[in-house]
Amino acid sequence: MIKNIILGLCLLSVALGAIPGDLVTSLPGWPKNLNFTMYSGFLDIGSAQKQIHYVFLTKAGAPVNNSAPILLWLNGGPGCSSLEGMLVENGPFVIEDRQTDFNGTFNIWSWNQLVNILYFESPAGVGFSPSNLTINKTNYNDNTTTIDNYNALVSFFKGFPEYANNDFWISGESYAGIYVPHLAAMIDTKNNNGGTKINLKGIMVGNGLIGFSNTPRFAVDYYYGHHLISTTLYNSFQKNCLNNSSSITCKAILTSIDAMLYGINPYNIYGYCYPPYTMTEQGDQEGAAQSGYKFAKWFTYDPQTGESILADGSGVPCVYTTGLTGYLNRNDVKQALHVNTKTNWEICNDYINGNYSVAPDGSLPQYQQLLSSGKYRILIYNGDADSVVPYNDNEYWIENFKLPVVDDWRPWYVSDQVAGFVKYYKGLAFVTVKGAGHMTPQVKRPEAYLMIQYFLNNQPLPSKPSLRDEEFISI
Repeated sequence: MIKNIILGLCLLSVALGAIPGDLVTSLPGWPKNLNFTMYSGFLDIGSAQKQIHYVFLTKAGAPVNNSAPILLWLNGGPGCSSLEGMLVENGPFVIEDRQTDFNGTFNIWSWNQLVNILYFESPAGVGFSPSNLTINKTNYNDNTTTIDNYNALVSFFKGFPEYANNDFWISGESYAGIYVPHLAAMIDTKNNNGGTKINLKGIMVGNGLIGFSNTPRFAVDYYYGHHLISTTLYNSFQKNCLNNSSSITCKAILTSIDAMLYGINPYNIYGYCYPPYTMTEQGDQEGAAQSGYKFAKWFTYDPQTGESILADGSGVPCVYTTGLTGYLNRNDVKQALHVNTKTNWEICNDYINGNYSVAPDGSLPQYQQLLSSGKYRILIYNGDADSVVPYNDNEYWIENFKLPVVDDWRPWYVSDQVAGFVKYYKGLAFVTVKGAGHMTPQVKRPEAYLMIQYFLNNQPLPSKPSLRDEEFISI
């Protein structure tokens, strides 16, 4: 059993080179005396029409101006806020499912026990990040998001020059499987061509999109392999949809697949599906049509036009957001974070989501650039209970990189339990986390923390069980 650890909290002084007006002196519901420092404010990105809201948490227990790595965290969407990551997944205090407001739940597995962690609400227009731009595919696409995130980083290091030489990592989940490698590739290019030097060491992506063309096939394979659809329905999909998804027959099959998935949490198939979703007395077929998540949306992606795979504006079905949304819309919380009290915070901006142009090649060229450079380490991890970006989809793309295998598929352990499976390639580690969903750090906090810890330390995940917790904990 992994032991609980209670940390003594003490107030640290302010970093000398930091942005003084962005210091968060207290946050409602959080303890008054903390062993880390928090900043919240806005970063200029080269446009008078938009800015990026950031939150920066220094490493817990570390001295001011410490040399620990900086890790940027990005949630996906496209159009979803990274404050969900901070306040639900990997931050020091989290809002649990069914909590209607923040009550100060201390997360001993917070990633700022390991690193200085930086959160961007990106792209502009998401969360508290202001934007006056018209929401359309010209203003919102993977290229504009990458440029804005890069410019935000440059502004951050100008405001916090004492961290400019620290090791830098980029991490995120879901559609951040596009954001993260795109940003890393731009940093690599800028570093090689006289741009602002950012000490990039690598990236970590959880349940992230890589490419699009085979996602429907692997999703259906996942549904079938987890007994969510029948053999008859699976065979019908294989026969009628793989080569002609627009046919009347295939559309009927997709409707049937949607019906089978209705009421299933797509982000964690073994987890609870929270409202809102509409139950009907007319049966599953009608219910599926009203459900927030539709598998058939994957077939709306057009690589020629860049039509968003989330163009149906389906939002975030089955995910509990009441406590998070309520907390971040409190005026005292907004004032503490130095944001506009008139801004209505939402976990995802559906207008951006539905009018966002995705890169036809996903992040495949960017992964190839990073891998071919030989300068960076890459971690791709998947919670194996996620059906939105299933592990078999990521595994397919990774195998197609044709990388030399260093350590073949094997289990990894936390204490005496199998925590998942891992395969090491040259320059890349692929890890599954057993029982975790789309938001791995929320569902399996100890496993996610230890996976990140081992990766940052460039150590292989434990290959044998152990009853000695001390081998795995060094908070």
